[in-house]
Amino acid sequence: MGYVVFGLEDRPALPVRFGARSLMVHHIAVAAPFRRIGVGAALLAEVQLRAKALKVTSIATSYAPFNTASQALFASIGLEPINVFAERRI
Repeated sequence: MGYVVFGLEDRPALPVRFGARSLMVHHIAVAAPFRRIGVGAALLAEVQLRAKALKVTSIATSYAPFNTASQALFASIGLEPINVFAERRI
């Protein structure tokens, strides 16, 4: 049906930012027959429950700019883009 892989990231305080404990969603996948019926949302609801239990300060992820389905799914739980990563392949 689907799965989600996440990990905790503890970042110490620096002179330019506070310390933080974040939950990073590394991968989420839902099998084709189960897409667009709430499975991804249910997986992320569980992630949010675990985040609260682990006392994290934020939930984060990354996705490709063309992946509008992921963008919409993560936006549905309040994630907003805050950083742009650019690269040039050589």
